[in-house]
Amino acid sequence: MRYRSVLGFVTGILLLSACQEASPGPDPEGSADAEIDVLRRELALERKLRAALAAELVAQRALAEETAAIAAARSPEAGEENAAEPANKGKTEGTAPAEKGRPRPWFNADSLLIRGIPLHEVERIHEYFGASQMEQIELQHQAMREGWFKTGRYQEARKQLEADFRAKIGEEDYDLLLYGTGKRNRVVVADVVERSPGSRAGFQLGDTIIRYDDTRIFRGSEMQRLSTDGKLGESVPVDVLRNGEIVRLYIDRGPMGFGLEHRHMWPYHLR
Repeated sequence: MRYRSVLGFVTGILLLSACQEASPGPDPEGSADAEIDVLRRELALERKLRAALAAELVAQRALAEETAAIAAARSPEAGEENAAEPANKGKTEGTAPAEKGRPRPWFNADSLLIRGIPLHEVERIHEYFGASQMEQIELQHQAMREGWFKTGRYQEARKQLEADFRAKIGEEDYDLLLYGTGKRNRVVVADVVERSPGSRAGFQLGDTIIRYDDTRIFRGSEMQRLSTDGKLGESVPVDVLRNGEIVRLYIDRGPMGFGLEHRHMWPYHLR
């Protein structure tokens, strides 16, 4: 957030200068036109500064992504997560490569700002994130004090807390929160078994699962759970993102016959 601090400081100096230039002397009549002209200049200046900041952030993000890609290519553990056998077993889910020697922030506001999300929306999502973290911490402390931290009760309580939070803020803000915290928020078809239900339904390599039975999907475990609920063999709709468009497929509830990868992706196609 240091960029916004610098931006505010520079903006203040430039706006003061603009106001001084636009107000050479007292106006005995208190002209409204002069005040409007000053405000217009202030607004134009602020827009220019915001554009410059956005350009700088985009450039830095591109450099960071290039550095991370090089590091991942050199790593012997590089790989994707599969629903049957996760390649990142043992790693913390949702962590993104961080610059050596610098801790990765829990919530990266700049990752949303440079994508065009308004500042007030980013601040609201950040508040949601803080509230969610405190609820999880309080639940953990309660479970540890009462002696049920390492039990199924605690895991169920965590799941319920997450479900309630997700319903409270809505799917779109939840999606942005996952992206802003560096967590994986998309499930992608990695492989399709021939003559399987998935193959017959028309699923293709690279399809991004958006909804299963009209329920938003952010994790592979959610789709696996939904495929085991309800009546076995009944036809359910599945919305996938393919070549930039949403395609609706139908598959029988039950084993699907394709592998899944869990990815961190910008939700541009739904905004």
